[in-house]
Amino acid sequence: MSISDIVILFLPILLPVGLAIFRLFEQNLPANQQTALKEYVNTAVHGIEQMFPTRPGADKKSQAVILVQTMFRNAGRKLPDTWLIEWAVEACVHEMNMILPPQVPPKKDPVAISTGPLPVPPTQSPQD
Repeated sequence: MSISDIVILFLPILLPVGLAIFRLFEQNLPANQQTALKEYVNTAVHGIEQMFPTRPGADKKSQAVILVQTMFRNAGRKLPDTWLIEWAVEACVHEMNMILPPQVPPKKDPVAISTGPLPVPPTQSPQD
């Protein structure tokens, strides 16, 4: 058995292993980390907003940051800095608020302003 036979024999095994190693390193590249950050932050912010709509903004922000960190750990990805996650959460919340329709202020009671009798022009000419 020559070396070329060995290479041909192990080539079907080496290609998937090499591809798996490449995918592992690719996950830690900045572009993929940024894509994952956007995806995780979007999921976390929308989930927190739906689950806890009445909580203060600071509580929801801290919960979203913790949830994003947990998502990165569970996916086995490199965890970005906390300030970067907080920035992404703020950006997602701002984007979400820009999409919402503006809230109409409550209707006030109409104010009746009386200025006295309205002048009415004469409809008939005076008769002699």
